[in-house]
Amino acid sequence: MDARAKYRKLGRFSSKFSSSRQGGGDRFIPNRAAMNLDIAHYLLMAAPRKEKENNSGISLPGKGKGAYREILDRVLLQNRTRILEFNSKPSAPTEEIFPAIFFDSPSNHKGPLKNKRYIPQSSERILGAPNIERDFYLNLLDWGKRNILAVALRNSVYLWDASNGSTSKLVTFNDHVSPVSSVSWAPDGKHIAFGLSNSYVQLWDVNSNRPLRTLEGIHQSRVGSLAWNGGILTTGGMDGNIVNNDVRIRSHIVQKYSGHHMEVCGLKWSGSANKLASGGNDNLVHVWDCSMAASTITSNRSPWLHRFEEHTSAVKALAWCPFQRNLLATGGGESDRCIRFWNTDAGNCLSSVDTGSQVSGLIWSKNERELLSSHGLPHNNLVLWRYPSMKKIVELNDHFSRVLFTTQSPDGCRVASAAGDETLRIWKIYETSTVGNAASKGASTTPFASFSAFTTIRMNSAAMLGRLPGTAVYKRSTIRMPKHELGGFQNSPYGCFGQSPAPNSGNGVWRTLVHRRQRLKNYIPQSAERILVYLWDASNGSTSKLVTFNDHVSPVSSVSWAPDGKHIAFGLSNSYVQLWDVTSNRPLRTLEGIHQSRVGSLAWNGGILTTGGMDGNIVNNDVRIRSHIVQKYSGHHMEVCGLKWWGSANKLASGGNDNLVHVWDCSMAASTITSNRSPWLHRFEEHTGAVKALAWCPFQRNLLASGGGESDRCIRFWNTDTGNCLSSVDTSSQVSGLIWSKNERELLSSHGLPHNNLVLWRYPSMKKIVELNGHFSRVLFTTQSPDGSRVASAAGDETLRIWKIYETSSVGKAASKGASTTPFASFSAFTTISSFNGCSSSV
Repeated sequence: MDARAKYRKLGRFSSKFSSSRQGGGDRFIPNRAAMNLDIAHYLLMAAPRKEKENNSGISLPGKGKGAYREILDRVLLQNRTRILEFNSKPSAPTEEIFPAIFFDSPSNHKGPLKNKRYIPQSSERILGAPNIERDFYLNLLDWGKRNILAVALRNSVYLWDASNGSTSKLVTFNDHVSPVSSVSWAPDGKHIAFGLSNSYVQLWDVNSNRPLRTLEGIHQSRVGSLAWNGGILTTGGMDGNIVNNDVRIRSHIVQKYSGHHMEVCGLKWSGSANKLASGGNDNLVHVWDCSMAASTITSNRSPWLHRFEEHTSAVKALAWCPFQRNLLATGGGESDRCIRFWNTDAGNCLSSVDTGSQVSGLIWSKNERELLSSHGLPHNNLVLWRYPSMKKIVELNDHFSRVLFTTQSPDGCRVASAAGDETLRIWKIYETSTVGNAASKGASTTPFASFSAFTTIRMNSAAMLGRLPGTAVYKRSTIRMPKHELGGFQNSPYGCFGQSPAPNSGNGVWRTLVHRRQRLKNYIPQSAERILVYLWDASNGSTSKLVTFNDHVSPVSSVSWAPDGKHIAFGLSNSYVQLWDVTSNRPLRTLEGIHQSRVGSLAWNGGILTTGGMDGNIVNNDVRIRSHIVQKYSGHHMEVCGLKWWGSANKLASGGNDNLVHVWDCSMAASTITSNRSPWLHRFEEHTGAVKALAWCPFQRNLLASGGGESDRCIRFWNTDTGNCLSSVDTSSQVSGLIWSKNERELLSSHGLPHNNLVLWRYPSMKKIVELNGHFSRVLFTTQSPDGSRVASAAGDETLRIWKIYETSSVGKAASKGASTTPFASFSAFTTISSFNGCSSSV
């Protein structure tokens, strides 16, 4: 049978078979109901277009286009390759058009959506850090594996246990080896290393509270950076050298890295422990491969793996990425202000972001793809960034001075920051994580495991052990702080941290740190709702509590000493004025019915106490007689916030929240209360802000200086005889106080926002002699010592500072020789004294 016959036979068989299935017919007919003409048209046109692209040499970059087309074919075309559809097949339902792997957005991921994370804008805890070194190049803060935070405060190192809030002092070093320049916990959390300013490194066992050994001969000067890698302690010094020290063996120096020609201020080992990053004051970043370093000290120079020179300022901030092993982040200093990201395999810069502020620290999140940066001038804050977009998530702005040191808790949820404002703040960035818990389960090998084999341990005789003598309990946490032997509020319940007798930055500031009473509740026996008044004796540095007021009369709104220095007056918020005898520590009388609301200003004129209230009234009170109200001055229509009598006691100056300055002549005032309004001698309306600062010139009887508030910022000088303005100077800052020198033709002004400082001016040229910038918040109150040589200032940073402006003057001594008349000389004639049950005294 030939081929044609076989084909006919096969055709008949096929026809019969298909007739039996489909009920007749010898052809396949396309089923148009099962066809999609649009898809068919696309497939017809796609083939020549694809051929054209191939012929023209066009290639689609990457896998993204190919993956995208495959998904479209699978979902929209059901993987069809045929143009005509002969059989209609049910299409399988698709769960989603684009799989979650195609986009990074969490909203496209399968599974339940995460709750939106809340990051508190304020710190969770605030701890005092007095005398902390304000040196950008040091590393004085570290958080250990056992949840203990270590901080170096000049000569001493303190430990704060975050699990229970307890604090202890570990060590105090003598002056010839201190201050401490770096602190770093060992991986086991039981041992800690300190870099010292005399080039030594000391190792301590925290459990036994004893030194283990002192490493010498490493550097030529201070050791400002430390980094652990198992049993290897890497040190960076001011001499520019980096040294690996094996603390388990006697000859501890095993490797050296030389590449920096200025101080090494940052060191970080990578997570894999095979790469070391270093940053220096020479603006350089080096990446070192430990396998390339010399194994012995005989070869003291090893080539770096990479050197990055793009930064234009000192590099202290270094951070290895926990989720991408070859990614390193670095931050530059004040003249650079950039965060840069480096590929340490290829040695190139991946990206850079200008933060607009000095970068002092970088911390990668252990939980999210986020980076936290800490900053110095001008922003003085912390910023959380989303990586790699580097969009700001949140800014944390509680610090008043540049943030110098940061460290992360073991679980990665919290960050501690220490700043030049002498506070240490704990920030809760994330919820509780399993990272730290999992890590804590693994028993890490202590780097001192074989250390007990030593028969002799070299101890530093300069170290002295001691316990913290004082405790200060803050609003949200408890911390014990040291009381220094140098005087200054040593017995104060304010929890003073000490006084530095040496001049600070050449300005001769005696710094005394105090805290608001509300933050030190259990240091005070009375209820936390009470307000207290304290006295500090500048001659011996002793402090005593004079009085505690209850809530219904407090807070105290003004304080003023009587001319004799034995009695003091307090203006209260309930409109009362209370007089106290400091010698006997008892109240003398309470003056009532003077004002309708709080008494914000007081001024003495012999036995006359002048009061200014929120009601705008000024009242003269003779404290020696029962009917104490003798004169009233009415002219302000808002609160009187400043009062000053002239030295001859015949003129009174007043400033108010109504931006007005009045000069009153006491001879023009009514002698009795029957006439309650006396005309002012002069009214000055030039100020455009509240006037609190007033000062009569001691060397020119008719000269008055006044300072305006935040919207005015000017110091104006007035001739109170003629009533005209002599001159004016714009200080560009809120003026909160004015004090004339008793010794020179100079004027001291105190300022609020934005400068928060004190300025000494030469009069009448009004040229600045010096600016005193110790405060971190606006200066609110100032006063002068009796001899005129010192000035005390109190600010919103909760510190009271004593400034030595002049040498000891004979003015105060001469004045003290004269017996001033006590305003209470005839007070004993009273048979009944109005008692005041809103206070309690302590002897």
